[in-house]
Amino acid sequence: MVVDKKLKSLREKMLDEDPTIVTASHYETLDKLLNSELYECLKLMPKPAVHHTHLTATASLDYLVSLTYNDFVYYSEKENKFFVSRKGCKLDGYMKVNTLRQYASNAEGFDNHLKELIKLTPERKEDHAIWKGFQYKFDLTFQLYNYADFFEKILYRSTKDYIKEMVTVVEYRHIFGCLFDDEGRTLSLKEELAIFDKVQKVI
Repeated sequence: MVVDKKLKSLREKMLDEDPTIVTASHYETLDKLLNSELYECLKLMPKPAVHHTHLTATASLDYLVSLTYNDFVYYSEKENKFFVSRKGCKLDGYMKVNTLRQYASNAEGFDNHLKELIKLTPERKEDHAIWKGFQYKFDLTFQLYNYADFFEKILYRSTKDYIKEMVTVVEYRHIFGCLFDDEGRTLSLKEELAIFDKVQKVI
């Protein structure tokens, strides 16, 4: 009862400050919502479940960029795609991301550029077919997410983040048959499930 009253008062306060907070575009109000007292309260409260989260979109920008510091991650500006393999890369136009980072005027600026490339922001913010605008982003990060070793790390980190947010149940959306190893070999279903089991046991 006390918590409900507190949340109600915070909702009413936000509505008084901005009557369009509920009806305006999500992108127009997002920063205000994320920096509100109400959001801070909800962030600290237990959440019963997250019913829909895609594993190919769960990692933070900072973490995805940190993966590119591995010396076996490559990028093609022409293709706008990453390539990952400890066996090297013979594809035309691909260079080690660390090499590109060295060529840049400064590493921080280069990393910010990568974040802008990866960030899931549609070109048309009011487009209802929003996922179509994200497709090239998924193509860009496909190898970062689906390289088996990276996938395991992302799965672990994402799950730990949900635990930190006090989420008790998570329904992950995952497309089987996309994970691959250094040879470019697609992992079998049994091998993919073994990764989930391994992460679950560690957590």
